[in-house]
Amino acid sequence: SPSPSPSPSPAPSPAPSPSLPPAPAQAIPTGGEPPTPPRPAGASDEPSSPEPKKRQSKPKDPPQSAETWAAYDAAYFERYGAHPVRNAKVNGQLAQLVGRLGADEAPGVARFYLGHRNGLYVNAKHCTDLLLRDAEKLRTEWVTGQTTYQRDAREDDRLASTGAMIDRIEQRLAAKGIS
Repeated sequence: SPSPSPSPSPAPSPAPSPSLPPAPAQAIPTGGEPPTPPRPAGASDEPSSPEPKKRQSKPKDPPQSAETWAAYDAAYFERYGAHPVRNAKVNGQLAQLVGRLGADEAPGVARFYLGHRNGLYVNAKHCTDLLLRDAEKLRTEWVTGQTTYQRDAREDDRLASTGAMIDRIEQRLAAKGIS
């Protein structure tokens, strides 16, 4: 008679690794909420201490260049139909302008500059770089009402050159005894 075959024995389950802790069970989200990430080791359940309160400081006076910015901005908008860029560089340059010309004159010079038709200023859209570079020149033109253009400078150069040439000719003639 045939002998009954032995029934297979169940496979042994793997033993947990002693070096790794068991993974924490995470809830599977059902309502659209993301799972809560595991907290770092050592985190406590106590609420964190409140942030220290900041001291309230006195309201700051507006910078000395505020009036100059307002004048520059208004004149720029009037000329170009857009407000100029305002950033740390522009703020610094206007502060330097006030330092060089004074808080009383800087706004007027800034307005005057935006009305200046010098080709370099117009091509650069009256940037603050040139306002600062030519601050004293612009202030002089603003105060005297005499604007200098490149053609005026060329004419002055031409007249000076002609005068120097006449002086040299007179010296040569005098050296020859001709007056």
